[in-house]
Amino acid sequence: MQTKRWLFVLCPWLLATQAPDGAGAEGQKSGGNDRRDVSRKGGMREPVRRKNPKQRQESGKSENPKAEKRRTDTAAAEDGMTLRTRHPNRSQPGKNPRRSVEDRTAEKTESKAAPEKGTAVKNPPRKNRMEGKGAEREKSDAAHVHVPRSARRNDRETEQRLVEMFRHAKEVSSCGQGLFQFKDHSGRRHGIINPQAHLIFESSYRLSGDFADGLAPVEERNRFGFINTRGEVVVPLVWDHTGSFINGRAVAEKRGRTMIMDTQGNEIPRAAWDKGYTFSEGLAAFQSGDLYGFLNEAGETVIQPVWQKTGQFHDGMCTVMRNRKWGYINREGQTVVVPDWDITLEFTEGMGRVGVNNRYGFVNQRGILVVDPQYEFVNEFREGLAVVARNGKFGCIDENGWEIIELKYEFAAPFSEEVAAVELGGQRGFMNKKGEMVIAPTYDACYAFQDGRAAVKKDNQWGYINHAGETVIPIAYEQVVSFTDGFACVRNEEGWHILDTEGNQIF
Repeated sequence: MQTKRWLFVLCPWLLATQAPDGAGAEGQKSGGNDRRDVSRKGGMREPVRRKNPKQRQESGKSENPKAEKRRTDTAAAEDGMTLRTRHPNRSQPGKNPRRSVEDRTAEKTESKAAPEKGTAVKNPPRKNRMEGKGAEREKSDAAHVHVPRSARRNDRETEQRLVEMFRHAKEVSSCGQGLFQFKDHSGRRHGIINPQAHLIFESSYRLSGDFADGLAPVEERNRFGFINTRGEVVVPLVWDHTGSFINGRAVAEKRGRTMIMDTQGNEIPRAAWDKGYTFSEGLAAFQSGDLYGFLNEAGETVIQPVWQKTGQFHDGMCTVMRNRKWGYINREGQTVVVPDWDITLEFTEGMGRVGVNNRYGFVNQRGILVVDPQYEFVNEFREGLAVVARNGKFGCIDENGWEIIELKYEFAAPFSEEVAAVELGGQRGFMNKKGEMVIAPTYDACYAFQDGRAAVKKDNQWGYINHAGETVIPIAYEQVVSFTDGFACVRNEEGWHILDTEGNQIF
């Protein structure tokens, strides 16, 4: 009996099975073992009773609102209404719901078929889309063709910006044929002014030489070409190196190959050679191996490469070196002055400078020594006279070697427009070819006459005078650039300006 009692204690459900129905139910109530307690203790849960569709319709309420909403949407769609519903695949929005293989195959077949006339294709094949983009890109490129800064047309706003850049430029210099180049303080931006055409333009290129024959060599990222006086690229920047144009011919190099070209960039046939140099008087030196010779504008070799070093032709003569000694040859390659000098410099006005043991003299075109090497310094002949110096004093000699102007000046510059700048007592003025002072030495510094004007400095200010010594442009500028082709650059507290010979401001 005790054993059964313990079994009933440990397993109360045995009691329920053996007790009468009423007693079992009463025992459950008395023991507090209602349905919730039994479920927590591991008892069986009573099945949930669901209403059938007829009961739901009768009650008027839906136990599943989401299913009811889908049924409502389906009914509305059948009536022609447009509803916005979330995509069935909520975890990956934008992807199509799962479809059967037959559905996907049918859709592919329909997409390949040509659309009917008048219908729009929402998702054309990828190839067509790419072709459309390529066509649009070509149209865009054609509408926005890249134009170098130097070739852009100057509108009013751009011109004003460039003028301001010129005003505050760090450096301004002449670049030949009446044009001036300027740079900003960073040194990376360049501009050019053509006063005659009243044109100012910004150039992304760096000038590598002055204008000659209306063209100037330019460089950008180690590539060379040519621009004209309006900043337009005439010869593309595709060369490794170029010289300046002289009489319509220039030498250019690319990938170790040297050629001669005309002003349009066309190659002129020539003999094979390694490296070339700028033309001068119709001839250009070229290198073949370790020796140098000369060719003409047609590319024909006129002087064989037999010299170790050469210069350029001036007055029909050229300096050449052999065995570390210098001499002269003529245009036919004939030796006029035997290479026996320590140094020889270019001919001017039929006279060439020669030097030995730090003393200098002159030879003529026949190779005759006209002036013995006795001067410490000699300048080239200008207007029939050459400036020479001995014992620290300057004077002038003529083509026969006569000392026409006494060597008494502290400094003397070559003649220009019949006068030369000289210095006496620390002040500078101008003398004529007779050695007479035509403009008293009252200036701190001065430049040679050009276009009838000479820049002079007094009390740290610059201005310009004429041949009579009259001040034609006030001495009121901080910095100046000499006249060239009728124009000069000056700078004051407002910045840089360009003036004509009358002092009128052009820019």
